[in-house]
Amino acid sequence: MIDLKRIRNTLYIYTVGSFVYSLIEIVFRGHTHWTMVISGGIVFLFLYSIGKLTSESYYTTQILIFTVFITGVELILGILLNKILKLNVWDYSNRPLNLFGQINLFNSLLWLLLSIPCVIICKRLRERFKEP
Repeated sequence: MIDLKRIRNTLYIYTVGSFVYSLIEIVFRGHTHWTMVISGGIVFLFLYSIGKLTSESYYTTQILIFTVFITGVELILGILLNKILKLNVWDYSNRPLNLFGQINLFNSLLWLLLSIPCVIICKRLRERFKEP
């Protein structure tokens, strides 16, 4: 049987991730790319799921997991989108402590800061959907 409530909740979480990530990019970079709209939603779905698996009493652990996960996704997507598909969505080659021009320490620290509200948003969504 199809669980329409679960589908609706999943689409809602995906849309929140897509919208918020796109908004962050537009505010900080002045633009976004269609691939980031899609990946923002997918990543947020994974973060929401990770948050369900970890104890809410360990916010620091969730923040660190989110940071490592997002940085890893950024590296994988960067290699796929920028190096293989040549879409040139971003290039951090001119930044210090970068890896293949796709990730760098400064952006990872930004992900750390952005993971804090992300943990809170995921918690609020779980409360809204009455999920553990």
